[in-house]
Amino acid sequence: MQSPWIIKRSDSEIRLLNSWFGGAKLYIDSDLKDFNNSKLASSKTTFLSGSFVNKCGEREVVEVFAKPNLLTVGFLITSNGDEVLREKY
Repeated sequence: MQSPWIIKRSDSEIRLLNSWFGGAKLYIDSDLKDFNNSKLASSKTTFLSGSFVNKCGEREVVEVFAKPNLLTVGFLITSNGDEVLREKY
């Protein structure tokens, strides 16, 4: 089963897809920015990252942190340090 999360930010779409066998993928505006197939995650290090140019012409850095829970994985997504999504994290 694949779990998608979609966030709109500054006219861009940030999409995180996660599945047990397919790994985690970070897309920004339909472009694959990062992929991680590791079964181990640490909430202290960046799990996925990418960037895009926002509507003001400035680069925004997207970072995804993963935190393993009992049977699931929680995610925290930030853009330029601002939290944009927190799911079971």
